[in-house]
Amino acid sequence: MNFRTLKCWGRRTLALAALLVSTQVAAAADPNAKQADVQLKTDLTHMNIQVSQGAPLPPGGCIAGYAWHTTYGGCRRAESQPEAGACPAGYTGSRTRYRTAYILQANPYDVAYEAWGPWQESCTAPRAGGVVDTVIAKVRGNETGEYWPNSLTGNIAAQMQVNYGTMFGVTIFRPRAELNCIHASGTTSGDTSRSWTGQLLGPGASVNKAASGYCQLSNGNRTATLFGSCDSTSGGDSDFCQSATRVVNITFVNGCTVNTETRDGNKVIDVGSYDICH
Repeated sequence: MNFRTLKCWGRRTLALAALLVSTQVAAAADPNAKQADVQLKTDLTHMNIQVSQGAPLPPGGCIAGYAWHTTYGGCRRAESQPEAGACPAGYTGSRTRYRTAYILQANPYDVAYEAWGPWQESCTAPRAGGVVDTVIAKVRGNETGEYWPNSLTGNIAAQMQVNYGTMFGVTIFRPRAELNCIHASGTTSGDTSRSWTGQLLGPGASVNKAASGYCQLSNGNRTATLFGSCDSTSGGDSDFCQSATRVVNITFVNGCTVNTETRDGNKVIDVGSYDICH
């Protein structure tokens, strides 16, 4: 190694020493300045100096609620942000999705966002009009001889047929997911001709035919009590009517589905599940 080589190495060493001393003097001059973990990597052969910064010192330098973020940098706090969306046309309910925002402690306008998550949906098809075309439960009462214009059709009309008596039944009013009373009467016209008629009560309406029977709604139209004075007969030579009371309860409503339970006294005699959207 000749004199020129030694002179070159000396200059490089002095430059590196000056850099290190200037860094220490600056830190000492301002003890309250922000601290950083500075890494110096040197290659004296080519006089390359690499400066990198690690996590802030001391550990825990972020204030409460903030933490150092290795991807976005700086002390940041995480905040979940929702976005609401409309259900598809013709459906009711809501759609919501979420993303995470990372807000910089030093500048609340410096925000890094992650991608939106999947939509969380509670969209249901709209409920259909009218009533479910089935009789959930019914009882028979004594004949009253009444007749009025018939308003029953389809399966309900077929299931509410009665000869020389009355019938009290219940179905579901779809728009409100509530129980709906039904009443029918079978009697004679003249001496021998049978005459039958049925009536679908309006939403929320009950019907009471005194001793013959009734359909009584309660509990916000989620309970229907049916009484019939002649639901069955004893048979034999001394045949006489036997009454019955049945109680229908809506036990579950979710979107397009309504579940019911029918009791005769304390005994469950039927459970059902009905679609009110189609």
